[in-house]
Amino acid sequence: MRASVAAVALAFLVSALTMLLPGDGVDATDPYDPPLLMHGQHPDPGSASYSLCTDDVPTQWLWAWGPESWETATWETMNWVFVVDCNLYVQEQLQWEYFFICEDDEIACHHWYDGEWHTTSENGYHWHSLYSKIAYDHDKWHTYNDATRRSISAHEMGHGEGLEDHGVSQCAALTIMGRTEEPPCYEQATVWDAIAAMDTHGYFP
Repeated sequence: MRASVAAVALAFLVSALTMLLPGDGVDATDPYDPPLLMHGQHPDPGSASYSLCTDDVPTQWLWAWGPESWETATWETMNWVFVVDCNLYVQEQLQWEYFFICEDDEIACHHWYDGEWHTTSENGYHWHSLYSKIAYDHDKWHTYNDATRRSISAHEMGHGEGLEDHGVSQCAALTIMGRTEEPPCYEQATVWDAIAAMDTHGYFP
């Protein structure tokens, strides 16, 4: 009964917030088209795992800000569970860049790996990701302050939540998925980002 009341309250809140969305509404934060969806982030079970593949403790805290801040932003509806092991069974692996997988001008990048394209009644045609990686450029990472690094971590995790980049700044786009600048406009997902990610993963009928 309590869960049912919570679901109704959340649906009412989302409905009210959607009426206040800027610009083109929820599309102010753009999901991938066709959708790229993270395994485990659907309503059942509503959780996915992440790992921090570095021994640098201060960096671990800043990288963990990405998934943990998204969990908070989605009202703990889309949960991230920390796993110590760095292996292929972890849905989101956070690590230092190797083999130049990011572009030269990127401080970090997100890559989708194992998964499949398929169609469901809830999400239509989409990529169902079994795991993905966020890679950070070691040298560039250490040139930014903590606020900017938290913003970068949350931005990259936004890709794991199924959201695309915006070519303009966060301030102009009103989303964590905008371009990160110093000082950043956002250090975590906005309410519009959270609604878009939850809607993309099938939380709203």
